[in-house]
Amino acid sequence: MILKPYLKFQIAKYRYYRQCTVDFTLTNQHHHLQQFLQDGLLILENFLKPSQLLTVLKEVREKTDLYENRKEQGKQWLGNYRIAEIDRLVPSSRSFFENPQLMDLVKAYMSETAESYSRALVYKTQPGERNFVHLFHFDDWKHRVKAFLYLFDVGPNEAPMVYLKGSHRSGLWRQQKEQEYFDYFQTDADGRYLDEAAASCGCYLLPEVRNLQQRYGFQEHQCIGKAGTVVLFDTRGLHRASVLNKNSRLVLMNAWKIPEG
Repeated sequence: MILKPYLKFQIAKYRYYRQCTVDFTLTNQHHHLQQFLQDGLLILENFLKPSQLLTVLKEVREKTDLYENRKEQGKQWLGNYRIAEIDRLVPSSRSFFENPQLMDLVKAYMSETAESYSRALVYKTQPGERNFVHLFHFDDWKHRVKAFLYLFDVGPNEAPMVYLKGSHRSGLWRQQKEQEYFDYFQTDADGRYLDEAAASCGCYLLPEVRNLQQRYGFQEHQCIGKAGTVVLFDTRGLHRASVLNKNSRLVLMNAWKIPEG
């Protein structure tokens, strides 16, 4: 029996989301969890102590090729230089990646089985560059959470992410885009988009976004913050990059998923 694409996706979605449960008993940060559930976005200021932040920055400078002309430890991707598995190169970064309070909060939000699957250092240095991530988009129809730790201050000119609070919640308005993602999203062995159709999956044009804001009251939030700030967000919510106008942006990125199978 050959299932129609719509039915195939709905079955896959149902099976996947049976694993997702919110559990307030897994964290003592009930206020943060409630806010995260409401907005899909949580800003945690002063997450690391200044001494911890300085230790991380010192190790980044000493153990990575971030400031070298010849860069070989990472990959250039969408205007960023990205070093994967940074917690192995920079052990002090584990104060962020393995923070028990943050891990408990994410598990309470997603599932007790949620696990970190991507830990990276992301360095943005190319002013004025634009690409498809500057369109509002979601990352996946599946439940994913990301966190950015700012290693330097991120103001309006340092390419802060912009997030539509409340747009992470389910609704008929997102059904078509999620179906397109299910049908067309593909990457190669290096995680790069297979073609333009894959790259544009989950993207919304500005008139579509404005219509959604008017209909559902989604509030646009620019995620600026001082060094040491953590930005935690549900990647099903609509978000976009903003243009780097000056300086640079240096963040640690952690991502969680729910294991399948």
